[in-house]
Amino acid sequence: MAIPPAPGSSFRKRLAYYLFGLAIGLVMLGLFQMARQKEAQERANPQTTTAPPQK
Repeated sequence: MAIPPAPGSSFRKRLAYYLFGLAIGLVMLGLFQMARQKEAQERANPQTTTAPPQK
């Protein structure tokens, strides 16, 4: 005969999935924020590496 799950186990499982998804979302948000900041910084300080030097 199988042992039934503990009363709060389904809540804990759902909570774990929720927190894991929240953590992934926050990491993605941080990566997008860093990319936007890097792009803004590159626009503010343009470098002339696109054209080769003239001889």
